[in-house]
Amino acid sequence: MDNLSIVNFKNYPLGIEKAINYYHSKWGSAENHAFFYDIIFHSSNNKMGLPRFFLLTRAEEIIGCIGLSPFDFISRADLTPWLVGLFIEKEYRGKNLGNHLMTHVEKEAKNMGYKNLYLTTDHIAYYEKYGWIRIEDGIDLFSGRQSRIYIKHLE
Repeated sequence: MDNLSIVNFKNYPLGIEKAINYYHSKWGSAENHAFFYDIIFHSSNNKMGLPRFFLLTRAEEIIGCIGLSPFDFISRADLTPWLVGLFIEKEYRGKNLGNHLMTHVEKEAKNMGYKNLYLTTDHIAYYEKYGWIRIEDGIDLFSGRQSRIYIKHLE
């Protein structure tokens, strides 16, 4: 695909507010917009800082997002960092763009000196295709249910 870029939310040419609203529209609810706004607005644009949030754009159109965070909303707070909020717009799926974003975040974490990256999900068979290994379950903060935890060794 042509004209694809991965940009930090803080560098999105159409503004951080538009980037935040996009992310919230994929992962938030009516009750938590202020939380998403605050955490993303105060996120890092520094190569060693966390959290960081990235957009996948085609020209300036947002077609996906992802984050690299010191935590996720799961009981295993001892594990860090976390790949969070991966989303690709439906019409762009099946083009390896999710993996493109994951690879970007993996490189960012590795450059920060991390040996492992974690994620939690209810999806089955997606992340395994890209080398993620299920290690255990944790308890989701919002639902109180078990959620799969995966690890990716950054080599």
